[in-house]
Amino acid sequence: MKTRSKAKATSTSTMASSNSSTSSQLPDEENLRRLRSYRMINMKTSPTSESNRRRNSSRLRSSNHQSTDSHLNENQYSTTNCHSTTRTRDLTNSPRRSSTSPRSSPVKPKSKTSPTKPKVPSDVCNFCFTNNKDDHMLGELGHLNDITAHLFCLYFSPGLSQNGQHNEGLWGFLVDDIRKELRRGVLLKCSYCGKKGAVVGCSVPECLITFHLPCGIQNGAFCHYHQEQQLYPSYCRKHWPKLKVPAFKRRVLCTVCQEYVKNCDNRDNNLLYVECCNSYYHRECLSKVAYHQGEFNLKCPNCNDLNKFVPTLKRGGIFVPNRESTWELSGEMSYDDVRFQCDAEECKCERGRDYNGDDEWELFSCDRCGANAIHVSCAGFDAGENHEWFCEVCRNI
Repeated sequence: MKTRSKAKATSTSTMASSNSSTSSQLPDEENLRRLRSYRMINMKTSPTSESNRRRNSSRLRSSNHQSTDSHLNENQYSTTNCHSTTRTRDLTNSPRRSSTSPRSSPVKPKSKTSPTKPKVPSDVCNFCFTNNKDDHMLGELGHLNDITAHLFCLYFSPGLSQNGQHNEGLWGFLVDDIRKELRRGVLLKCSYCGKKGAVVGCSVPECLITFHLPCGIQNGAFCHYHQEQQLYPSYCRKHWPKLKVPAFKRRVLCTVCQEYVKNCDNRDNNLLYVECCNSYYHRECLSKVAYHQGEFNLKCPNCNDLNKFVPTLKRGGIFVPNRESTWELSGEMSYDDVRFQCDAEECKCERGRDYNGDDEWELFSCDRCGANAIHVSCAGFDAGENHEWFCEVCRNI
């Protein structure tokens, strides 16, 4: 009996070893197929397998739905089997937050705000940031709403045009256009003072110099007020237009201020040469003369020339207003209020030196100074004749 049972056990172990060796020799696909069929048989034979499978699938769907609605920033991994469903936290990507630590607020992106122009006092020009009231250099200082500007600062702003009538806005410059030009100059830095708001620039396309108008004038900039091809161009000291300025060796006096003129080159902003009498003047002196006399009364202070003097000033960058003189417009010094008398050594008029009549007894003033006068007949001229006369004071100069 022992021998028979021992033989039987030996045969059983031999068959098991042969089956295992046979199964190990099967290809991988055959093993997978058998494994799948084995699982299907177990699911069919188990009475609770179908209910467990449905319960697990419903749990999986509910867990996915909750994770989608809550918008958690943590990675979740779900592992399911026939009995339970577990969720674990990915500790490497999202560390566990302490229950006492506050929840961090989301970082808001920085909004891009457009640059704004700097705030300036109401009595300061919004373009050059000065309250300079030299009308002959910067023009009149005007105010409208919240805008204050010099006339010439508006003229030389390249982005501005007079789109309105002269009585609209500031001298024809509309308020919206002025504000647009101010916004353009917020990021433009002056090449001389380093401050922003420098809307005036050199008219040479290759030149990148920008400046406030007073800064440019102080540093030798050339501003052209009268040019038909281009409206109010401006140039830096390097790109000045070529002007005819002969050199001189002797010391020369400026006829306006009676100060000596430096021997400067043709790009210096302190010197201007006039062709009518070959004279030299300070530019600032001529600017004052031209502004107060106006184009209708402007003449050379040295020779009283009208034909060559005014065009020379316009080409040289001197502003010549197209109007009467300031004293005539203001009425403070009316020409009619000035009383002349005949300055002849022997006055021939029977009514006296103060009489101002017609024809031969008309009083006319000196063509150079305008302060002294004489009767036509006393000067030896005929009535209605074009005459030129200089008083005794001017003849000795």
